[in-house]
Amino acid sequence: PAAAREAFRAGLRVSFAHFVQYLLDPHTETLAPFNEHWRQVYRLCHPCQIDYDFVGKLETLDQDAAQLLRLLRVDRRLRFPPSYRNRTARSWEEDWFAEIP
Repeated sequence: PAAAREAFRAGLRVSFAHFVQYLLDPHTETLAPFNEHWRQVYRLCHPCQIDYDFVGKLETLDQDAAQLLRLLRVDRRLRFPPSYRNRTARSWEEDWFAEIP
């Protein structure tokens, strides 16, 4: 967004820890506009209201997708597209989460 570019040019930098605090603040979601991509997952998928048969994780997406196709007995007919992870993603995650108090 233009506002983010302007803030960056002005030298305003937000740490990952501050970003997490912003997301966890109960008043954040009442502010407009709030990007739904950052909404807390339990508010999006209602884990207590749906009887899920299968739960996968993004970190093990390839294995989980293969297992799901086997359980559905369609693994010989369907293939899940392979994921291409950035090799440095893990180190970025570790650095970001290390900043959180």
